[in-house]
Amino acid sequence: MHPDKAPGPDGMSPGFYQKYWDIVGGDVVEMVRDFFETGVLPREVNDINIVFIPKKKTPEQMGDLRPISLCNVAYRVLAKVLANRMKNIMTDIISDNQSAFIPGRLISDNIMVSYEVMHYLKRKTSGKVGYMALKLDMSKAYDRVEWAFLGAIMARLGFHERWVSLILTCVSSVRYQITHQGHVMGPILPTRGIRQGDPLSPYLFLLCAEGFSSLVHLYERSRLLQGCKVARGAPVISHMLFVDDSYMYFQATSDSARRVLDLLHTYEKASGQQVNMAKSSVFFSLNVGDDIKNEICSLLGIQEADDNTFYLGLLTIMGRNKNVVLGFLKEKMQKRITSWDGKLLSRAGKEVLIKNVVQALPTYAMSVFLIPLGTCKEIEGMMAKFWWRSSSTQGNGINWMSWERLARSKDVGGMGFRNLREFNLAMLGKQARRLVVRPDSLVSKVFKARYFPKGEFLEAELGSNPSYIWRSIFETKAIIKKGLRRRVGTGSTTRICLDPWLPVEEHPYVTSELHGLEDKCVDSLFMVNQRTWDEEVVRDLFNDRDRLAILSIPLGIASEGDVWYWGLDRTDLYSVKSAYRMIHGVNDGNGEETSFWRKFWLLQVPPKVKNTVWRAIMGCLPTRVQLRIKKVQVSLFCPFCEVYNETMLHCLVTCSFSRMCWVYAGLDNYNGDVVTFGSWIRGVLGRVDVGVAALVLMICWSLWNARNGIVWQQRTSSVEYIVKSARIYLDQWLKAQDNNFFLSLGPTYPGDGLELWTKPDVNSVKINIDAAIFTNEFKLGLGAVVRDHQGVVLTYRLWCKQGNLQPDVAEAMGLKEVLSWIKTAQWQQVVIEMDSLVVVQAVRSSIYMPSVFGSIINDCKLLLSELSFVSLFFVKRSANRAAHTVARAALFTADCIFSDVDATSELFSVLVADLR
Repeated sequence: MHPDKAPGPDGMSPGFYQKYWDIVGGDVVEMVRDFFETGVLPREVNDINIVFIPKKKTPEQMGDLRPISLCNVAYRVLAKVLANRMKNIMTDIISDNQSAFIPGRLISDNIMVSYEVMHYLKRKTSGKVGYMALKLDMSKAYDRVEWAFLGAIMARLGFHERWVSLILTCVSSVRYQITHQGHVMGPILPTRGIRQGDPLSPYLFLLCAEGFSSLVHLYERSRLLQGCKVARGAPVISHMLFVDDSYMYFQATSDSARRVLDLLHTYEKASGQQVNMAKSSVFFSLNVGDDIKNEICSLLGIQEADDNTFYLGLLTIMGRNKNVVLGFLKEKMQKRITSWDGKLLSRAGKEVLIKNVVQALPTYAMSVFLIPLGTCKEIEGMMAKFWWRSSSTQGNGINWMSWERLARSKDVGGMGFRNLREFNLAMLGKQARRLVVRPDSLVSKVFKARYFPKGEFLEAELGSNPSYIWRSIFETKAIIKKGLRRRVGTGSTTRICLDPWLPVEEHPYVTSELHGLEDKCVDSLFMVNQRTWDEEVVRDLFNDRDRLAILSIPLGIASEGDVWYWGLDRTDLYSVKSAYRMIHGVNDGNGEETSFWRKFWLLQVPPKVKNTVWRAIMGCLPTRVQLRIKKVQVSLFCPFCEVYNETMLHCLVTCSFSRMCWVYAGLDNYNGDVVTFGSWIRGVLGRVDVGVAALVLMICWSLWNARNGIVWQQRTSSVEYIVKSARIYLDQWLKAQDNNFFLSLGPTYPGDGLELWTKPDVNSVKINIDAAIFTNEFKLGLGAVVRDHQGVVLTYRLWCKQGNLQPDVAEAMGLKEVLSWIKTAQWQQVVIEMDSLVVVQAVRSSIYMPSVFGSIINDCKLLLSELSFVSLFFVKRSANRAAHTVARAALFTADCIFSDVDATSELFSVLVADLR
């Protein structure tokens, strides 16, 4: 929990529990255990404060306020335990029509299916029977849930009566008190409803909504209602739910309307829910006549939807002019920027607002729609004007640099703002990738039936009369093709010639000419009834490049199927960040330039200081020469010396006043050959340590402030004042920083991070593992050294394998080989140490990784589950030198072990002496 989350009635925030967990933690754990054993919850634990959050600026009635429950932290811990246990089975018991809070499902699933159905209704102009889409608004959905209905639904879904009792105890034992403007009213003892703010509530409401979903399916099976299909072979869509935001799709007839009313009334009586017909609406396909429309609207008591109807925050109907339809994005952004115009913000502050607020506004829409290029340019123009305009500027200010340059990575001299078009494609790529890797999901089935019924997404065509969502996702096909990889498991579903399954970063497809094998799968290259490569077949069929790549692919122990994974991210899962970096071409600078900028942005100085010096380097500071270039009629003379023209280099470095400041600070090292400020600062930062570099930036910033004081306030500063104030300001800023701000992610387990090798406990052995990659020989060596509690080398093991694998994959292979070896040994307690933090964290993690690396990690987890006496730790490389020596020797021994026994024996004796 975030430490500053609002406390409940006991007044203790999560931060209190986190800080004093050694004192109160035992009591909290005991309270949770007692609840699970007895089913009794202490009454004070479930007391709750109710606060009201306005839904609009000037609330006029209670409906304009949203009640939020502030639970005690102790109760939230208990409820989170229950929620985490329930979360793991929600995918199995909640139907595909509901996508909220279910692992593996996204809000975009609902949007994509709903928009595809609406597109189908828009283009359905013929046929005797039309269809309608009924958008339902549930009134106060959480507050109206009947507890008896909740218990009955859970029992019907198969929950154990003890579990149902625990859940109902949490729901029914609550006591509310309302806090408003310092007044407390209560207690209030409810008889129904679940509260917002309780970790259990989202899952409990999904169970209630499943009752509605089951009722709809019952009407379908009884053929009382019929949903619609967007294409032949597509699943029938009768309803889509996102918590309480509901859509129902049925034939547009009077009988269907009456049955829908009967269904809703049945659900309302059982659950306590109530449909707000005033806020509901209905949309008809184009082949529905006006008479039928009027009759249905009259029966249901609702109005026909117009083109401005929203579902899940987005317009339900996409017109031809997308710039107009998506214009609300520009309006939202303009309102937000306008609200900041009157505030005194540094450019560093503006950077934070742009990156964390403004750029986030269109993200939701970008996840499903390809925003028109014109709209993206207009939004970028708004951000650029806000960035460059100062608070004192009457007009738009001067745009010193194009947005394209500002959107470059900070590693190559930009500001790291987003190129909205490229970010939009990266966001859409997430949906495209899900169509590939989750073919069994409802959204994948709908789009496959409509647009690629006989193939896969990677071979799909745009098709005729496509929806705008499909057009948007189709634009990312080339991006997805570039990043997706196929991991070989059983090999039965990976096509040899068509799928990207080779571990080659540049081109993972087979390049050999294989006539007659176009439809064959990778398992045809295995030995008969074995999970090993048939090296003879591989050598006969493939060229050298493909042969070496294939034989380097490790085949897992477990019989896992072939899966897709994202090859551009360490987690093997698609990330918008990795896709954006690929599209944007982040690594477009040379090594020296990248090294300078990384050092520059990591310096521990205030952000506004770095921002000012960055503008000076890029030629964007408004010196008088730069202003004259921009057609601003000002004097060219330097405000300090009033002799020379004011350039960036002159103002901050070569002016007589500036030189005195540098001399006073002991940093006067100006080289007369330098002609620009950028080249001067690069040279200086390349020669000094980070502490001096931080002071250099602070003095540059102080000189610029002193210059502005002369220009705008006729205020002069002394050399001594400028240098001392720079040092004092830097010291004060560093002291004010959070101590955890600069901590890097490191090992958190006890025993991790040792820098020197230590002896294991008595009756234990310690095994150190390492890998060495020999790129030129296309081989890798794996080594393990075993020592006892006295530090004596008991034995060691070497493996030499083919392939140029990534270091993490090689390290994981070493761990797998050692674990397999331990199974045959007689050791009672084993400590394994390795210097790959990535491998150790992956083994400890519960995250499933579908890549080759993930497959080896899964094998390691399987082996560790059988070896309860083995523990694994991360150590620094300095504590793992012995294993590294053995790993490097693996290549030599592989070449000579069978041909030169004497040389091999000599090598082993040298290794033993070195290890001792």
